[in-house]
Amino acid sequence: MKDLVTKLGQDYLAWAAVAIGLSVGGYILFKDKSFGKAVSFGLGCFAFAFICFYPELVMTKAFDGLKMIINLLKFT
Repeated sequence: MKDLVTKLGQDYLAWAAVAIGLSVGGYILFKDKSFGKAVSFGLGCFAFAFICFYPELVMTKAFDGLKMIINLLKFT
């Protein structure tokens, strides 16, 4: 099941996020004439595509960051 979800995310969700980011970002740019809104929406979609394409890397780094924060807080 994990392989199926990973394959669907890499094959379809990642590329759909890139396409949506480019098309909606372009629409926002031409409709609202706001470069900042268009770029921020596009970067958000590219970040989602990266998460879909490399889910194990993202989860590993997120858990490493959480471990580091917990070790810094030192709950006693």
